[in-house]
This record gives sequence, structure tokens and C-alpha cells, in this order.
Amino acid sequence: MSLLTQTIAASPTPLLLTAEEFAEQPDDGRFLEPVRGRILEKERPKPAHGYYCANISGILRDFVRAHDLGRIVGNDSGVVTERGPDTVRGPGVAFYSY
Repeated sequence: MSLLTQTIAASPTPLLLTAEEFAEQPDDGRFLEPVRGRILEKERPKPAHGYYCANISGILRDFVRAHDLGRIVGNDSGVVTERGPDTVRGPGVAFYSY
């Protein structure tokens, strides 16, 4: 049984996962994010979300490349927003400055 299965299974004291432990878990097709160490299942983004993210990404990418400022990522790339216990969010678009 994986850590993810143990965490999601109902128990009086759910196992808290680190961002690294969560990343090692097999993908079972669900849209999951660890929030303060507990795994939450999220609703899949709707097509409008993808439309807006793609447009924002394109605009930001062009500006960031022209000024050599950093990197743009999308597609719900995992971003650690909190440690101890860990939270990893999947923004539609994110900017990483050099």
C-alpha cells in the first residue's frame, strides 16, 4: 500500500506527507494536492481555465523572454508554498525570476 493510499484512507490520525513523498507517489489519475501534509482531491479545471491560462502564459512568456527575466511554467506545475507540514499548489501559470 502506497503512502498516498494510507493517507486518503479514513483513519483517526491520517499520515502527513512531505512534498517529496507526495512527488514519489504513483499517479492514479486523480487531481490531488498536499495541503499542510494532507492530500486533498481537487476538481479538474474547466476548459475556460485552460483558455485563460494559455493566453496569460503567452503574454507573460513573450515579455519575460524579451527582457530575460526568468521562466514561466504552467499546466499546474507543483509549487511548494508552505513547509512543515508541506503544501504544494498547482498554479495555472507561475513566474520564476532569475
